[in-house]
Amino acid sequence: RLSSMSMFVQARRLSNMAAPKIGWVGLGQMGQSHVMHLLADGFSVTVWNRDKTKCEPVARAGAAVADTPSDVVKSSEVTFVMLSNAAAALDVYQQPTGVLAGLEVGKGVVDCASLDAETMRQLDALVQGKGGKFCAAPVAGHSGMARDATCQFICAGNEELYITVDRALSCMSKHRVFVGADVGAASNHKVVLNGLLAKITASMGEALAQAEAADLEQATFMEIVEGHAMNSPLLQLCARMMISGEHTPLFMLQHMEKDARLADELARSTGQPSPVTAATLGAYAAAKQDGRWNELNWTAIHDATKAAR
Repeated sequence: RLSSMSMFVQARRLSNMAAPKIGWVGLGQMGQSHVMHLLADGFSVTVWNRDKTKCEPVARAGAAVADTPSDVVKSSEVTFVMLSNAAAALDVYQQPTGVLAGLEVGKGVVDCASLDAETMRQLDALVQGKGGKFCAAPVAGHSGMARDATCQFICAGNEELYITVDRALSCMSKHRVFVGADVGAASNHKVVLNGLLAKITASMGEALAQAEAADLEQATFMEIVEGHAMNSPLLQLCARMMISGEHTPLFMLQHMEKDARLADELARSTGQPSPVTAATLGAYAAAKQDGRWNELNWTAIHDATKAAR
């Protein structure tokens, strides 16, 4: 494995070379913003999305639109993939006009989705089986952070590919970290991180529901929180959205339920007792099953908590 200094030197050297042609498969809430940053930084980008209307904003900004994922890969040196879940990823990789169909020896694939470790390892094996290079790079952040380029990329896999895409990752984020050759490690870091986020948010929603049920002024309660050592920008963001009831989706509740489920599955697979994770999953699963809050921000767990009273 290269030292951190060697990686930095190589990244700086490669950043002065011609930027690789970039492909992007999957233009959800965050993907569009990532592509906009790539275009603004001078990259040539070709995109595909199942719903073609989501390609229109980036097409107006200069991106080329391909008919299939395989066409994206064929026209690109490195293709970023960002799909909603494991089933969608496996389908788009393996379908007759999918990612693998366009791969040639030496081309790179960077997968930015939040997936379980075994699925990420399976994608790595599929890409390597076609002679390609693979990096996992799940994104820590929400759509507002993607828009502001303040996300973080948690990367693992082929170090040469990671160095090649350093400039691309840099223009889309405030930080990126390489955690080793095992792409499953990147997935597990993201799963544990988002599991923590789910727990913090569910706890904040429950606390505000308790305060309201006890006839306490929520604004006063949050003033007390603000003066406490536990205060953070995250708690303040959650409180603002929960108290106002304005849950504009930065990261949908249904996606947070998926991540809470992944965190629970990881805990079970490792034998680590995680009762708080299990309880948090129960809260998000109940909210998802209800259906009213699935496409709202994940902070709508507060509304679901109150509705259960």
